[in-house]
Amino acid sequence: MPWFKYTAYEKSGKKVESSIEADNMPTAQKELKESKQLLVSSITPLQGAGAQSKGLFGGSRNVAIRDLEYLTSELNLLLESAVMFDQAVELLAKAKRNTGIGEVLSQISLKLKSGSTISAAFGSFSTLFDSLYVNLLKIGEESGTLGPVFKGLSRDLKFRNDLRQTIIQATTYPVIIFAVCMLSVVFIFNYIVPKMAVLFADAEQLPIHTQIILGISDWLMAYQVYVGVVLLAGAALIYQNRQNPQLIAWFHQRSRLVPGVRTVVLMSDRIRFCSSMSLLLKAGIAMDTAVSLSAGNSANTEIRRELEGVSESIRKGIHLSEALAATTLFSDLFLSLIEIGEESGEVTQIFSELADRSRNEFTQWVSRVTALLEPLLIITMGLIVGGVVVTMMLSVMSINDVAV
Repeated sequence: MPWFKYTAYEKSGKKVESSIEADNMPTAQKELKESKQLLVSSITPLQGAGAQSKGLFGGSRNVAIRDLEYLTSELNLLLESAVMFDQAVELLAKAKRNTGIGEVLSQISLKLKSGSTISAAFGSFSTLFDSLYVNLLKIGEESGTLGPVFKGLSRDLKFRNDLRQTIIQATTYPVIIFAVCMLSVVFIFNYIVPKMAVLFADAEQLPIHTQIILGISDWLMAYQVYVGVVLLAGAALIYQNRQNPQLIAWFHQRSRLVPGVRTVVLMSDRIRFCSSMSLLLKAGIAMDTAVSLSAGNSANTEIRRELEGVSESIRKGIHLSEALAATTLFSDLFLSLIEIGEESGEVTQIFSELADRSRNEFTQWVSRVTALLEPLLIITMGLIVGGVVVTMMLSVMSINDVAV
């Protein structure tokens, strides 16, 4: 349901500024008048409310991961400067006005003023602030350690943002090279080959390789529009159903069968899990609860299901390292380190160390793969384009030889 920001007056004349959730504006006005006995002066829709239901890219303006990272870091700085939390939120809301995150902060500020707890105010935006974030806020709120909590969360969000940027940077150049390669092939078969085909119009017998090239060109010119329409329709259908749980589960299951993609999935989810476990255990969360919350932080549904099974195993009395051995997330080396951490009572430090190691491994792996992919794609493009040109030239030479 949408939210509405209102200004009203009590019977005593006291001014009240807050927000209310209702199906529509008349319903909100009726509830304020009848239930809360308020005289409404003004009421307007809250623009930030759309972000609650549409996630990181909802509402009238985008709210990206880096926005959440900056917000968390700035809240940490303000709290370390002895600024009251509600004042810190209000200051940031004013500083970030007319932005997606500013709208969210304005609504959180209104909730805090109406008596809501910090964790409940942030938790109302469940698609922006996940269960890990909200639960840590609740712990920090109850223990009076919000500053360290926001510091840890800002570090975790920075790692997530860096991870995302690393993946984007690693795939951008190969995708561009692949696109150029495909466009070059389309250009050759649409313009170069048809013009050269005129040379073979009177030939009675053509080499098999020439027939293949000409056949591909004819087929592409006849059906490329239909192929393009089918591809666009498929892409649109996938985009429209991108939140479909069955489609997501199918994609996550198949992605783990592709060697390179499998490595990215396992490494990125291992980083998320280890960094989340480090934060939660440092905050004093019980092991089974920490595993359950960290499992929800996983991007892959298959791995999330495995980790949820780990949480159930721990409740039955099975050691953490033994329970994690049943998953595909950790290697034998990492499992042995977790076992050592259990025996020494330093599991929190071990998970922090594993998160750092996993980040370093992932960065090095991405660098190696990128360095290998770039020349391979360039060579592939050269072979495709050069192969077509050489084939056509050989065909011309063979026809000239026959003529002689």
